[in-house]
Amino acid sequence: MKEQLQKATVILEQELCFTNANYPLPTIDLRAILDQQQKGIPKYSFLMEEENGLGNAKRWLDRRVRNSSKLLETFADPRGSELRWKQSSFQRFEASVQKFLEHLLLLFHMAGGQPAREPELLSMRWRNGDTIRNIFVDHGLVVGIPRYHKTRSTTREDRPIPRFLPAAVSKLVVYYLTIVIPFRYALLRRTNSGTTLSCFLWANPGNPNEPWKPEKMSHIMVQESKMYMGR
Repeated sequence: MKEQLQKATVILEQELCFTNANYPLPTIDLRAILDQQQKGIPKYSFLMEEENGLGNAKRWLDRRVRNSSKLLETFADPRGSELRWKQSSFQRFEASVQKFLEHLLLLFHMAGGQPAREPELLSMRWRNGDTIRNIFVDHGLVVGIPRYHKTRSTTREDRPIPRFLPAAVSKLVVYYLTIVIPFRYALLRRTNSGTTLSCFLWANPGNPNEPWKPEKMSHIMVQESKMYMGR
């Protein structure tokens, strides 16, 4: 788990947030986050709670890019007084997002208690969609409560099992949702990519209304296992 955590942290900080000594990540106090788990309004998550004071953090990455001539040149071309955001740069950024999510998936799988089945993890939602989300922040830790269970087809009942993540993994999730997700949404709009922001944490890039397929998770686990077995 330690190596997966290191890999995910490096991608988040260097490839997604472009941090350096002069631009460290903003501080987010996870224990101070208010998250109303039963709130059913559309698209709700803890990011919508003004009391959390996350406005600056949600705008931090956009300001980081705009205040760096090198980063701005990477993501956009000037067109008169406006900027034309580059589809190619958005695609490279998305590739880094997908790499980060692969490592995050393994961390959820390994660090959230007894290993979960693929459909349980991949169906996790970070904000309300057609159903209420099942990823929350509770007393400074991220908790996932999968609703899928292998016996549901026979019992017709969900058996929610809370899966609390360690502090270090919880921090990755909260920073990704707070800092990276708003910038991803902005890039989607600016590049006219034709896709929308998904409520699934592991959304299918080709169809944001669906999560990753179980086969993808199996492939990721096989690839990572080969790396360790080959040492």
